[in-house]
Order: sequence, then C-alpha cells, then structure tokens
Amino acid sequence: MHKQTIIYIVRHGQAELNAKKTIGGTFEPNPLTGKGKKQALELAKKLENIQIDKIYSSDLSRARQTAEIIASKMALPVKINKLLRERSWGSLQNKTFEEAKRMYPEAFEKEAEIEGHEAFKFRYVKDMESLGEAISRFKHFLEMVTSKQQGKIILVVSHFDIIVGYLVDLSIGSYQKLMNANFDYTGYYKLVADNGGTKVLEIVGLNVNQT
Repeated sequence: MHKQTIIYIVRHGQAELNAKKTIGGTFEPNPLTGKGKKQALELAKKLENIQIDKIYSSDLSRARQTAEIIASKMALPVKINKLLRERSWGSLQNKTFEEAKRMYPEAFEKEAEIEGHEAFKFRYVKDMESLGEAISRFKHFLEMVTSKQQGKIILVVSHFDIIVGYLVDLSIGSYQKLMNANFDYTGYYKLVADNGGTKVLEIVGLNVNQT
C-alpha cells in the first residue's frame, strides 16, 4: 500500500533582488537580506513541533540559505535539487520590473490577459523558460520524492513562480488571480501526496487580490 507523504512547499526568505524589485530568476549572486534570514528563523520556530524527516532545496542561494537556516534548527542536512530552482527569465534577469515593462510593453500587456493553456506556454522574451516547462520539472521532483519518501514528512524550499504556478496547475485558482497574488516570503502550503495524486491541505501567506 502506498503511504501518504506530507510535503511542506516553502517560499524562500526575502532576497536582495526582491528588495530592489528586480527580476531574480536564476541570477546569482542573490543572497538573503537580513530580513530574509529573520523570516527563515521565524518559520523554523513555527514548524519546530513538526517532525520533518527530509529537507530539500533549490540550488539557488536565496532558497539554499533559507533551507540551511531551517535545517540548522532541526539538525537535518539539506538536499539540493536543481529541479526546484526558479524558472529562468533569460535576458530579463537582473532588470527591474519597471525596466522590463518599458522594454517589452506589448508582452506585459498580453500577459495581463492570458489564461489556461496559453499561460503555461507564454514567454515575455524568447530566451526565458515558460511556466509550463518550470512546473513540469517541479512535478517530476514531486513524483520522485513521493515514491522515495513514502510516509515521510518533507520540507521543500523553492520559488514564487514554481510554488504558485503549481497551484494554478492544480486548478486551485486562475492564472491571473494566483500569479498576481501576494505570497509572503517563507509562506508555504502543505501537500499530501499518494498514488491518488496530490491535494493541498493548507495554504499560509497567500493573499489573492480581490478585484
């Protein structure tokens, strides 16, 4: 019988490029700010009574640092997996969102209207990763960890587009509502996974704009 795996999917703490309202993607270096480190410590305390068995993280510095801070309070190692990294924004990385909008106004106007299958294929620029491509690798990670860690409680540190995009993929909400939502740094949701698929049990820190 396939035992259920509980997975906490956590967004990293605030990073330097977040504070500058700049597109991070896979750009490095992009470490946590002092505020981001404090957020990670606060989450570790919040989860201290949960018996986490394994901690996985994206290889990008902001996620890895968040995971390491949490792991240090739980006396656990961090397993790095590149499938968890943020999607690449290509030539838009390390540019502010305002700069990107000035450079490609038509692309940003189009993105504001898309939904469904089109949203998963969309790219602002040709050299960036689509949301669908990023979610595909994240789902591959979930399948892998669910099969290997049956019955365990797992904590995973990843990034906004991956984490919220997966909620869109699960039809928790529309692309426009969720991808424009505010998701707190070190916000998270709790998944239960078994051979019947995955189900979201709890979401903490996601605030959908009401229009």
